[in-house]
Amino acid sequence: MTTEIQIEPTGRRAIELDGIHGTFRIDECAFAIHYFSTYATPNSSEEHYRDLLEQLKPMRERVKAKDLTDLNALLQRDLSDERIATELVPYLCGKVSKVGFFPPVLAVLVPTGFIDAKDGAIKVYPTPETAEATTNYGKLWQLRYHSGSKRLARLSIFAGTEIIVLDGQHRSNAFRYVSNVLKPDDLHAVFYEHAMQPTSFVSDLPVTIAWFEGVKSQAVQPNDISRELFVAVNNNAKSVSESRTILLDDTDPVCLAVNTYYSNLAKKRGFKTGGMNLCCACFDVDVDETGSNSRPAFALTDPVSLRSATTYAFFGLDKYDSLERHKANRMPQTNKSRFERLLGNATYIDTGGGRRIRPLVNLDNRNDLRTRVEKLYVPILNSLFEKSTLVDCHHKAVKSTEDWIRGKDGTVTYVETWEKIFCGGEGLFGQIQKSESPKAATYQKAIKEIQNKFRILRRGTVRESLGKHVKFDDAGIDKAFKLFETIASQTGIVMALSVLNKELDRKGKSVLLDRQKVVCALIEEIKVEQWLQFFCAFDELYFSNLEANSWPRFQKLFVRLFCKQIDIFEKTPTWAPECEMVSWRAIEIVKAQSEIGKPIKNKEIQTTVKNAIKEVKMAFKKVDKDLIDEVNIQKAATKAVNELVAKIDRSRKGASTSPQDEAAIEENDDENGDQI
Repeated sequence: MTTEIQIEPTGRRAIELDGIHGTFRIDECAFAIHYFSTYATPNSSEEHYRDLLEQLKPMRERVKAKDLTDLNALLQRDLSDERIATELVPYLCGKVSKVGFFPPVLAVLVPTGFIDAKDGAIKVYPTPETAEATTNYGKLWQLRYHSGSKRLARLSIFAGTEIIVLDGQHRSNAFRYVSNVLKPDDLHAVFYEHAMQPTSFVSDLPVTIAWFEGVKSQAVQPNDISRELFVAVNNNAKSVSESRTILLDDTDPVCLAVNTYYSNLAKKRGFKTGGMNLCCACFDVDVDETGSNSRPAFALTDPVSLRSATTYAFFGLDKYDSLERHKANRMPQTNKSRFERLLGNATYIDTGGGRRIRPLVNLDNRNDLRTRVEKLYVPILNSLFEKSTLVDCHHKAVKSTEDWIRGKDGTVTYVETWEKIFCGGEGLFGQIQKSESPKAATYQKAIKEIQNKFRILRRGTVRESLGKHVKFDDAGIDKAFKLFETIASQTGIVMALSVLNKELDRKGKSVLLDRQKVVCALIEEIKVEQWLQFFCAFDELYFSNLEANSWPRFQKLFVRLFCKQIDIFEKTPTWAPECEMVSWRAIEIVKAQSEIGKPIKNKEIQTTVKNAIKEVKMAFKKVDKDLIDEVNIQKAATKAVNELVAKIDRSRKGASTSPQDEAAIEENDDENGDQI
């Protein structure tokens, strides 16, 4: 004979769920994770479980992008409706397989307002109080064991508690859509235009609900724990976008620094125009989309670019300070001395014997690093991305674009596109761009028109800043911003500043803040015309290769043009960027001649080198610089061309380099970086 389990109601309105309770805690962790396995259902006769299904909302419905003031609110915000409509909904409708199942969605209980609480707000996570078989977590939720059981229980979730989907928001939204619980608004309906819905859907969605309890004196910070849990879960399953992982990872010192910068942007401006904001920082576009037309025209950088720059700025090997290389290698960057010059001594930074930087497990160490980064590194990034004269033109144009959108010439579609796609914080920009839905065409047209207007306004802002005496065509202005936004450019500029920081330290200016002020002042003093010439005058001569590992070229030229305190090139002129430019240009000419079968004589080599010198000299005149040492440059270029000619001659005679020799050269390049 079986007896139905009976449990008394709570006496106040709640979502009451039956399920199995358990606890999970890894060794030495200061927190225990309680989890409760249950289900959600569209069945109207099971009121509480249908209520749970309605509460399994994505983060975009919990925290609006315009309210983002802290990246603590960033818990898997990027939701792809395209994937839901084209992959998961058909799966649930039996169009992919006749046998299907969704693994449990993972959600966490968080006090209402905890995620998007403003600075200074009192945020209290409830502590458990247990009496007999009942545990109360303040007045927010309650766990009561069924009579005679230590696992079967009822979880009551009261008003004042939010159920946040931590992992599985695509699954939960697909389930909600086919259950008629989710009703997409006009913009998101673009993706569901051809999505089918089953005539009857009677499935239950497995759900695991988690909450946290401190087992030591450590206060519970649910946002921090949730982010770390999210990264751990997804990195041990199907990985999420690289940009999103960077912004959520609090354990990696470099990612934590990038997160700190983005958090600073969120607090300072969010998506408000008039300066560097989350839109210009491309915070919600996946890394695999940043190199295509899916990257917004407003973007100046992105988390992946900043991680690259910060990795080298914090831990770049000392050999990059010599400025003799034009290509970076693949070796781990674990140079703690560079970190200490920038941020001071930190005993918790462990380079793992030079193999890799150890993760930061201790919360106090993370907070200390955040404080250092905010004080000593964020101001440098602010100088580069907000206060420098070139990007100031960019930000003025962004503000003018928003004014145009909201003005008399704007349309309702423009406003919606601006607010929900450009500044929506959902990653919709790339999804809309790739959509083939006829409904998406309206938004695609608006995106194109807004971006075209922005580019026109930016060119005008740049010309206004230049004045009438300096002329730059549209292509030149656009090219300068295109180069500025590359990983190679931003890493190279930050590494040039790192070399300057080292030189200032060597000369006795050992106070961190003093050195930081010199570095920031340098960035802010460079004129718009100088920025444009830096990128445009040397584009074909030096910046034709925009691979990320070509950043030393930007580093060397930046040092050569703007860092007067550094005299490396005067001491070793063959390392100077103009020497490389002359050599490469001469080699390029010789290769073109050899491809048409023309023999190359010694006299022609001399003429070719001299012509290359003239081209490079003209480029340097645009930035009011003379070649650093024309005699040594000519010698180095002549030697490089002669070596090429000799190689061509050997190849024509059938004595080309052996595969073993080629492999040895490639291995040497990886270890040491290419050298002229």
